[in-house]
Amino acid sequence: MTKTELKSQTLNNRLQTSVEFQEKSIAGRTAILQAAESLFADKGYQSVSIDNIATAAGVSRGLVHYHFHSKEELFIDLVKSVMDEFSYKLGETLIGCTATRHKIRALLLAFLNLAETRRSLWRTGVSEASGLSKDIGKLFSSYRKKNLSVIITVLEEGVAKEELYIEDPQFVAQCMMAIITSAALGKFILGLSLRADIIAERISTLLLDGISR
Repeated sequence: MTKTELKSQTLNNRLQTSVEFQEKSIAGRTAILQAAESLFADKGYQSVSIDNIATAAGVSRGLVHYHFHSKEELFIDLVKSVMDEFSYKLGETLIGCTATRHKIRALLLAFLNLAETRRSLWRTGVSEASGLSKDIGKLFSSYRKKNLSVIITVLEEGVAKEELYIEDPQFVAQCMMAIITSAALGKFILGLSLRADIIAERISTLLLDGISR
């Protein structure tokens, strides 16, 4: 084998090793996030340690710290990835709706499904809010404002199309968020048996039709 061929082979081996390392690193990071989310859902954010996460993910504590400097950083990364994905899906959901009534129901169902499928984030953001760091609290607050703005936009569009008759869309949006939070707490934390789609339909009927005869 010539020197040129030897150098080429060495370079290829290094590239292969680098690719394999990156693949293992990505797989390890994914396993860590999945394990952390599951543990947060079962035990709550405050009760979970880095050691718990490493053990559940089947990786070393050092690998967890390689990807995340702290449990807080890990949780923040998890929240960002989930909420960014949710925002994208929410936009897609609304594209398929024309009537304001349908949009409101779609919004309600999307939030309830998020609470069900990502129970750890919902539990932490609502049940453990008082014990969170300022950075995590600010993160939840920023996404809440972002989601609230989506609801406000839908309501304002409904008013513009004369499908809704409300004076203060922002106040109504705040009320919707409060109702969604209460419904999610009832279903996913207290164990109420109603399906998310039934809850969404009942809330939208309550909001749009009221309770008076």
